[in-house]
Amino acid sequence: MRDFKTRNSKTAKSAKEHRTGRICKACGGDLHDTIINFGESLPDRDLSMANDQAAQADLCLALGSSLSVSPANHVPQQVGCKQGGRLVIVNLMRTPLDGHADLVIHAKCDTVMELLMEELAIDIPTFKLQRKFEIGATSLRPAVQPAAEGEDEGEGEADANGNNVGSLRIWVRGLSPCASGSGDDVPFQFIRRLVVLEAGSGVSVGATGRTSSAKGVLGGWTAVSGTKHTQPKRKGGVPRPYSEVLKDALGDDNFANVEVTLAHPSNTDTSAIPVRVKLHFFGNYNEPPLELVVNAGTVSQYDISLEPTKPPLSAVDSLGSTNATGDASGKAADEASGTSQAGNTTSMANSEGPVRNTWVHERVVDVTSVANPKHK
Repeated sequence: MRDFKTRNSKTAKSAKEHRTGRICKACGGDLHDTIINFGESLPDRDLSMANDQAAQADLCLALGSSLSVSPANHVPQQVGCKQGGRLVIVNLMRTPLDGHADLVIHAKCDTVMELLMEELAIDIPTFKLQRKFEIGATSLRPAVQPAAEGEDEGEGEADANGNNVGSLRIWVRGLSPCASGSGDDVPFQFIRRLVVLEAGSGVSVGATGRTSSAKGVLGGWTAVSGTKHTQPKRKGGVPRPYSEVLKDALGDDNFANVEVTLAHPSNTDTSAIPVRVKLHFFGNYNEPPLELVVNAGTVSQYDISLEPTKPPLSAVDSLGSTNATGDASGKAADEASGTSQAGNTTSMANSEGPVRNTWVHERVVDVTSVANPKHK
């Protein structure tokens, strides 16, 4: 299951057009979702297979279904009505098939299945969230220099006096870690916000970044005109430039980079500038932010994992921001930047307890030499 919109509004204008806008890397054809909307029929092949299995089954478990939609509800009904067949229904409410059931349990499905697995002595595997992304920092030539043949105009900037201005674009894009039949480099956007915390010498993950001026934090670099900035809530806090993807716009932005462009008031050599960033996610799994350092002129590919936990409502991260969703630890947390890193993990901890969610860096690869320029 993917935690973003599978239907791209540019390629599928209505709900009954099932093209996702993604392409199968194996054959080049359009990928389609498997959603059955109201008014649409079940695939004949799938329905036929379900009826065949019902004819052979001795037991059918109906978990969390209202069992009120035909013809899908005919499948458990077959088992409940046939000689020797048994139907067990788990639902918080009554269903039209309760009269055909041998057992009706009014409880949550998770509770019932946990008890059943315990009775059968079967371990429930721990869910692990897998994430993959590319992140890089691209040096841009000054705008006052003429564009070379085949290059776009307008990269970089010049100041009011026409002097060259060094520019640096920091970008990140999500990749699908398990796109069946589509290769492992299919983009999809699960990163909500990219925040630039520091730039220049002395940058390291876990630093507080507390300083009295933006120049001290960004080493003289400033975000280009129109860039959003965080709103510090603590005294002496410094706004940080950021870019974000709006959740309701994901249908159009699944393939887009999230990026921030910085400029320097002199023609600075950007070839060796480290930049500390923080990535925020959409919070569907209570995932904490992730801090990284990216060097100018490099592109790295990260494979990270997380075993999500469900913190209590009173849980707070190390910055005092709630961690119920990705938004809760956003702009105020970026101003302070207190996320810690130990070894190969980045953690979000309760201020009075142990670490609750921890990102594990499974693999980090330098792909600078093979990165596609169009994704930079």
